[in-house]
Amino acid sequence: MNSRFRSGVILITAVLGLALAGCGGKATSDPKTPEDDVPTTRRAAAQAGIEPMDTVRLSYGLRGSEEDFRKCFMRSMESRGKVNVQFSVDDTGSVHGARVLMSSLGQAHVEQCLVDELLGLDFGQQPAPSINHFTFVFRLTDPLNEKKRSALLKKAARRTNESLKILPESAGTIDLNHVAEVVQAGYPLYAHCYRDSIQRRGESRGVVRFKLQLSESGAVSDLADEGSVMPDPFAVDCMAEAFYLMQFDAPSQAPTTLRYTMELE
Repeated sequence: MNSRFRSGVILITAVLGLALAGCGGKATSDPKTPEDDVPTTRRAAAQAGIEPMDTVRLSYGLRGSEEDFRKCFMRSMESRGKVNVQFSVDDTGSVHGARVLMSSLGQAHVEQCLVDELLGLDFGQQPAPSINHFTFVFRLTDPLNEKKRSALLKKAARRTNESLKILPESAGTIDLNHVAEVVQAGYPLYAHCYRDSIQRRGESRGVVRFKLQLSESGAVSDLADEGSVMPDPFAVDCMAEAFYLMQFDAPSQAPTTLRYTMELE
């Protein structure tokens, strides 16, 4: 596998990008929905003995439908935000009960479109029924012209010593080696984001830099862009969705806030 890990920075080559696949997420709250509704529904599902689908299986089940989901967002191009949905999948792979838990879009027709697209998916035969959550992210970053992107890449190269760090405002802490290991193991969740970006733009060299907030359970409860520089903004959205699927160890105290940088070659 053509990849290297250095001080929290992941260097992914085109070979790796073509070899792996996946993508996923979580969202900010809309005024009508409490921020803690998602962990509450997860706890209720666990108590009922219904587990979520394996994240890689979930990612593969969503592959091939990305364009359909993006078309939903295209209905409101001025919008920017995230939509967290909950849905169940029975043992035949059919989707039921899809609903929006949290949204920062404020665009009901876009949210309904996402739900409708989910209800039309077929995940194939499953080992057991599951209750799942996924966050769709739209316009986390804006397109950059080539001149500006080149200048920002040079600037970003001087900041690689900040590739993985707990931020000063963080209430808690977490083992950074553990964070690095989880992200490395998450290659299948986001590598196809990179591959698809190459197919759309011809190349996808750049930097993805996220500010992550971890909840008391170790889930990513919030994510913001911290200066990503990519030729394809859809790739940044896709990778943000993947980070929302990752599960870390419980931090010492919540929320724990850190910055993570991936350098893509």
